[in-house]
Amino acid sequence: TGSMSGVGSVNYNGGSTQTVAPTTYYNLTMNSTGASNTLSGTTTVTNLMSINSGSNMTLGSHTLVLSGTGTPLSIVGTFTPSTGTVQYTGTTATVTGTAYRNVTLGGTGTYTLPGTGWSIDGNLTVTSGATVTKGAGTITFGNTANTVTITGNATNSDLGTISIGNSSAAKVVNLGGSVKATAVTITAGATLSLNGANTLTLTGAGTPITATGTFTASTGTIDYAGSGVTPANVTYYGLKVSG
Repeated sequence: TGSMSGVGSVNYNGGSTQTVAPTTYYNLTMNSTGASNTLSGTTTVTNLMSINSGSNMTLGSHTLVLSGTGTPLSIVGTFTPSTGTVQYTGTTATVTGTAYRNVTLGGTGTYTLPGTGWSIDGNLTVTSGATVTKGAGTITFGNTANTVTITGNATNSDLGTISIGNSSAAKVVNLGGSVKATAVTITAGATLSLNGANTLTLTGAGTPITATGTFTASTGTIDYAGSGVTPANVTYYGLKVSG
């Protein structure tokens, strides 16, 4: 698969379903009113990916790499994540608040999470060199009753507020490494497992973990790093209050 050079734009605007060529674009725009544009392989956009009103972009099982800065994903139309992955790799980027399947915050950039609620139905991966600035929005791991993984970077990444499961999905979330968050809610029927000797650091005050569902400590540790903390009434393997 080749790539295109320069700072131009490619606009998919057919009146029927179109297949997006798996290459590198500067600006990529979906403008096919009433039709769907589907990725056919790994697709990289180095500046701005736009889904305009009336258009639908479907990832399929493929990866959309966004290496632009600012807010490199603009959604006015419909974004269908399918089983695909959106990977943010810019030096500084704001994550768009939408429904994803899998998200990777990669590279060595600084990524600001959305200010409104957003959701991930699959895996969340934060690479070791990335820095995450939490937003005001809650990350919801829900929708599908499947088992997914959060692989974090607890050194310089606070994921903010996380909610696991919803009334119709018995979601299971396993940690794939040590993770930092402000607060975590485990809803009825859902499960959070520390999945080995991982540490979940919670920076919120009060009682930053609410477990109506199942909390599985495994051989991991909960570290309460906030001020004025009251530890939750759950079964721990390791417990630390560092705030």
